[in-house]
Amino acid sequence: MNDIINYIKKIIKKKFKISNKKISLKSELKEDLKLDSLDFVELIMLLEEKFNIELFNIESEKIKNIYDLASCVKSEIKKNKR
Repeated sequence: MNDIINYIKKIIKKKFKISNKKISLKSELKEDLKLDSLDFVELIMLLEEKFNIELFNIESEKIKNIYDLASCVKSEIKKNKR
């Protein structure tokens, strides 16, 4: 799961120009990182492309922080391996 977390942090840092100091597992996407719904969709699309998964069925309101997002990605990767 560390590779997923590191990739999410890397995207957020580069794409959304957010300092590494502000990014942690508990960083809330909306509150702490100030990502709006379009940013969230863009982030999801980048994750789908990187990990060759589809996240269209995720419940975005349940994804509050980076850990939640990484867990969701990990779950989808596991489903695809079956």
